[in-house]
Amino acid sequence: MADQINHSLVPSLLSPGERTTLLWICGALFPRLEAAGGDDPALFAADAVSLGVPAALEEALAAVPPDARVLIFGSLYLAGEVLAANGQVPD
Repeated sequence: MADQINHSLVPSLLSPGERTTLLWICGALFPRLEAAGGDDPALFAADAVSLGVPAALEEALAAVPPDARVLIFGSLYLAGEVLAANGQVPD
């Protein structure tokens, strides 16, 4: 997973250790799963890291003004659908 770390040109507020922690948290909360029975294999193969969720979170945090308060809540379950709706699903 470490090779999936954000390499974009967006300035980062996260240290390398924080970035790695974010990567592992996203991977743990929304992992790749094995499809069974009538499950959609493509849906179950999607995970937060391959969908770029850690990089998207880091970019969103970098865009927040320094004096703003940020509340992060909800579930990463729908992150793939949000990325797809925005045309941001990686190859």
